[in-house]
Amino acid sequence: MIAIAACAALLPSLCSAAILSLGYATGEPGDSVSVSLSLDPSDYVTNFQCSFRYDTRLLTLRDIYLSDGAAENGISRLWYNDSPGGEVDVETESWNGEWWLEQISRLAIVRFDINENAYSATAALTFVGIAYYERNDDGRWQSTTTQNGAITIISSRPTPTPTPLPGKPPSLTLSMGSGTVLTPGQPLTLSFNLSAQAWDGIRADAYIWVAMPDGSLLYVNPRLEFVTTRAALAPKITIEDMQGDVQFGPVPQGIPYGAYTFYGTLTYPRKSPTKKANRISNTASAGFHIVTPTPTPRP
Repeated sequence: MIAIAACAALLPSLCSAAILSLGYATGEPGDSVSVSLSLDPSDYVTNFQCSFRYDTRLLTLRDIYLSDGAAENGISRLWYNDSPGGEVDVETESWNGEWWLEQISRLAIVRFDINENAYSATAALTFVGIAYYERNDDGRWQSTTTQNGAITIISSRPTPTPTPLPGKPPSLTLSMGSGTVLTPGQPLTLSFNLSAQAWDGIRADAYIWVAMPDGSLLYVNPRLEFVTTRAALAPKITIEDMQGDVQFGPVPQGIPYGAYTFYGTLTYPRKSPTKKANRISNTASAGFHIVTPTPTPRP
């Protein structure tokens, strides 16, 4: 039995209207290409931090460096951690002192080398989790929404097609461990049961997303945050028989009332769950309702 617990709101963290984005570029195998890490609208940025993911089969991260505007605003250092799986954490540090701040948009430049053996593809640059920035050197960090980028690779090599394994695919079921009718303040728990079938020991990405009453979709990332950008709950898991609960904590006050539906599936690593060809399991679902609390009768 696996239990995953966290306190997360169903409402996305959209405390700021600012959008942090990664840009676009085009190149061939062996080329070096650059994309900008930018904020829109521009602001008096004095620090920032974010994480993103890229496809290591196609790209190699060369470096990340500050823009001139960021350096002139007193951001003295940028460092990053590039994990073997292609997830990059970016943080900055500012000098203490008085600065004549300017509103800036371009924060940093990210440079990639396109691998020599890369095939024709669009290599997505995908934000992970929530990005933040500090304005006016006041020590208060604001969250941003994010906009993913991509690098288009033009190659003479054909794009490989994933070959399904023989045998019965994995089977996933979802159910509401906390019940199907909830009010704000009650715990929200999603139960799952995965049968590996013939795919035992194979790597896959596990996705969970929720359809809101207004029809919008939010993905659940590894931190159990509900985000608007595509994110896998558990990247590169090893498929095996398992069951457990994902515990989201209490339903937050102010959540829209209405019908919600959780969806879940397994995909080939780094593939979108929205395309049927990328899924290696069924798409399971479980619905619930958020309703108005019943008033307590007066004595």
